[in-house]
Amino acid sequence: MKLRSSSVVDFDAFTMEILFDPALVQFTGIDGGNTALGSCGAAPCAPLCESAVSPGAPGDLLLGVAASPSCSTASVTGDVTLLTIGFATTAPGTSQIHFVQGPGHGDCEILSHLTDLGIPCVDGSATITAR
Repeated sequence: MKLRSSSVVDFDAFTMEILFDPALVQFTGIDGGNTALGSCGAAPCAPLCESAVSPGAPGDLLLGVAASPSCSTASVTGDVTLLTIGFATTAPGTSQIHFVQGPGHGDCEILSHLTDLGIPCVDGSATITAR
């Protein structure tokens, strides 16, 4: 997942809700534990990284990454990888992935001190091809 911005963006957390086809792939984790806020749980800043796929909705992934209060915010511009998501193939096929937008859901937000910065998440008609 990338953040694309032509101006400087200061943030200390981000959340995402992503819908995918669980008949094709299963979520395996944040690839390598690396995020734009640092490596999950690793020094020096040890950002908190949480993920969940609901048993009642197996193709609904919630992700959240937050910087430790003792660390400064990320300050980025241009194309920056927020994180890389790992999936494992369960069956061959192709399916779209969708970001969920709007209040009342896991939503997709770039945050600064719990305030949504209003940066939209665009899935760009992304697809998963499982082989």
